[in-house]
Amino acid sequence: VTAPIALRAYAVDNDGTELVYNKIENVEYKDQIVVVFDTPTNEASDISKINVVGTGYTASLGTKATLDWEENGTKLVITLGQDTVIKNGATIDLSNLGIMDKDNIIPAEATTLELDIEGSFGYSI
Repeated sequence: VTAPIALRAYAVDNDGTELVYNKIENVEYKDQIVVVFDTPTNEASDISKINVVGTGYTASLGTKATLDWEENGTKLVITLGQDTVIKNGATIDLSNLGIMDKDNIIPAEATTLELDIEGSFGYSI
């Protein structure tokens, strides 16, 4: 059993498409942030323990944001709520979420739990 390592965090537009623009903008209700881990986790689920950090502003996952785990606990999907505030350069901090290996023995590698959010949430039409 090894400590889970967060490999990357990326933005997904609410139509389910991973977008790879250079900056985050036009965040909308039900857009997502996906975090990928290298091994299965304990699927920690207290969304109030997740912190989004913005530079020069107060970032937020929004009201009624949700958290789900997929792919045997290796993919964390955060669906953003109403009134979400996330801008370019934001990071997601999972260090207080309590992520451990699937057997709840070894905590996730702490240095990997604060990640820049890659990509974009799409552009308004």
